[in-house]
Amino acid sequence: MADMSKNSKIEWKRAFMNRKTAIALAIGCVIAVIHMFRMLPMVISSNAAPVKSDMQYPMNLFTGWLGGDASSLEGLLYYILIPILAVLPSSISFLEDKENGYVKQIYTRDQRMDYLKAKFLSVFCVGGTVCAVPLILNFMLCATILPALYPQNLTGTFINANVLWFEIHEKHPLLYVMIFILIDFVYAGFMAVLPLVFSFFSTKKFVILLMPFVIHIFTYSLSMMLPMADSVEYAPILFLRPANGCPTLWLLLGYALFFFIVGGLLFWKMGKDEDIF
Repeated sequence: MADMSKNSKIEWKRAFMNRKTAIALAIGCVIAVIHMFRMLPMVISSNAAPVKSDMQYPMNLFTGWLGGDASSLEGLLYYILIPILAVLPSSISFLEDKENGYVKQIYTRDQRMDYLKAKFLSVFCVGGTVCAVPLILNFMLCATILPALYPQNLTGTFINANVLWFEIHEKHPLLYVMIFILIDFVYAGFMAVLPLVFSFFSTKKFVILLMPFVIHIFTYSLSMMLPMADSVEYAPILFLRPANGCPTLWLLLGYALFFFIVGGLLFWKMGKDEDIF
């Protein structure tokens, strides 16, 4: 247990305390801040405009922040870039550890599984963190300029009775935002650990890091080509966004199970059996 704790501390420090983590966070936070400043003129003009009808509803926090703004260019860009941001901090570290001989030192001390579990958890958490923090930052910034009014479906949101947690969105919008930030955290974490598995099949760092993004875009392209009218809603680029909502809980569970098997169980199995000597 002491060895596992020591491995965990080392891996968490390596994952979070490095330049690449800071760069990934900076990129995400820049997008978050740009979105808020782009919203500011619209908020000012909206507040200054005279009320023309009793049915007019002001811009509000829950449909105006980065994740809730369905028409935002920054929002679309951010959810496209999630795999890129997630893999930057530490996803290539396992391959680098094999190249520089670090894993041989770990394995000779009979700490193989402790190291593999610590590596998985640290990479998962840092990938989720660098993608969740900018969302939280943007939400807090937008809360300073937008009123936290309950969202109204009549104002043109995509959230309706056909998506998950519709009632939560209507009655407890803050909880709805928190649920989706958690979902985004988990998805980004799984994107971050995929390169750990790919490290067993290739030594080309750029290819390994790019593969989660390729998968991310491939699922979107495939959903666009399927014959069902609503198939595009099954692509992570859309269902990860609170503004669009998720069509079914089985979709989330299916993605989570697939990525856990590939990024978790397969990584542990191949890492346990790999002969590096």
